[in-house]
Amino acid sequence: MKMHQIILAGTILLSIISGSECRHGSNPVDADSISDNSNGLVPFKVGNKWIFRFYAYDTLGNVETTFSDSFVVMRDTVIGKERWYKIPGFKPMDIDYLDWYTNRSDGIWVRRKYYDSSITYLTFKFPTVKDDYWGNQIQDSTRVLSTSEVVSTPSGTYTCIRYEDHYEFSQLGDVQYYFAPHKGWVQLDLFTQTSSGRLYVIDRRVLINVTLQ
Repeated sequence: MKMHQIILAGTILLSIISGSECRHGSNPVDADSISDNSNGLVPFKVGNKWIFRFYAYDTLGNVETTFSDSFVVMRDTVIGKERWYKIPGFKPMDIDYLDWYTNRSDGIWVRRKYYDSSITYLTFKFPTVKDDYWGNQIQDSTRVLSTSEVVSTPSGTYTCIRYEDHYEFSQLGDVQYYFAPHKGWVQLDLFTQTSSGRLYVIDRRVLINVTLQ
């Protein structure tokens, strides 16, 4: 099979997956019974946009690459009686075209679609307290390092909750997220290890502008 045929086949597959999800979410539901779920740790209104500066570092902490990037709440869909939101790039380890996000009373949940089935799980607890954790302590887990982390960015100064995803068997290190409640993403640090085992920040993303609907 030629390369352009492979690309075309992949595009068709993604369309089928996305279309299946949209049809699933378009079943007639009484509008008054739908939970909007847009307000929470991160505001998920369609059109909300976070622009950030990306920095890549070497092992000595020198900046090797920098550029601007962003993520946007692209669209929403109704599944059951909840509204879910598509936000490509929201979490580095997530599978963007499969994942939807929503706010519930205990935090941000992910719904990952696998053809005719799906899994749903909590990814960021909110409200939360320092040292809170969930997941598997031995394998992959998330914990709260701080609930009052002050972070200054070109977009402003924010008081953030600092979360850490720990990937026990990943070749990379952990990922730390800084969220300002009800305003969203402020900073992300991705760690990796040197050959001697020393952890360092290889990737940092810092908020430079935000547009909320």
